[in-house]
Amino acid sequence: MSRLAQFSLRNRALVSLATVLIAVFGVVSLTSLKLELIPSLQIPTLAVVAPYPGSSPAVVERQVTIPIEDAAGTVGGVESITSTSSTGVASVLVNLEYGTDLDAAQVELESAVGSATTGLPDEVEPTVIAGSLDDFPVVQLAVASPGTWASWRTGSARTSSRAWPRSTASGTSPSPAARWSGSRSGWTGSRS
Repeated sequence: MSRLAQFSLRNRALVSLATVLIAVFGVVSLTSLKLELIPSLQIPTLAVVAPYPGSSPAVVERQVTIPIEDAAGTVGGVESITSTSSTGVASVLVNLEYGTDLDAAQVELESAVGSATTGLPDEVEPTVIAGSLDDFPVVQLAVASPGTWASWRTGSARTSSRAWPRSTASGTSPSPAARWSGSRSGWTGSRS
């Protein structure tokens, strides 16, 4: 036998005490750990969305996107600017350098875009959006049903997945208790 095995067999109380101490230390350490499924992460990106209803992409680019891009270029710490002009809306993404204070950059971009609104059409009100992974919901649930909400409220869309036997061999319909026994094995009907 090895020396470790012999020592363990001779000193059972010491080995048991060491095992209990290690288990207690593990439980205390586990409860003090700070774990998150999705850690807090701020991506240094700001978005400016400016709706301009009823205008073509060329008009949106010329009258809305380019002035907003010029205003966003004055913000400190800008790494790149990407814009999309589509029918009735302009979207400008401003990527900042990592380590930039996102709240301060958002305030600076809002003031820059606010000063550029004097050159924009009257219907355009740009919105600056900043977000992080903390802003996304943890759980999203969806419910689907065959039918409309009104049919569910009245109860007309409710269906049963159980197929009840229409009649027995003698031609009479059994009682509901005889149709279903409640067991997992299925139907155990009795004939009347």
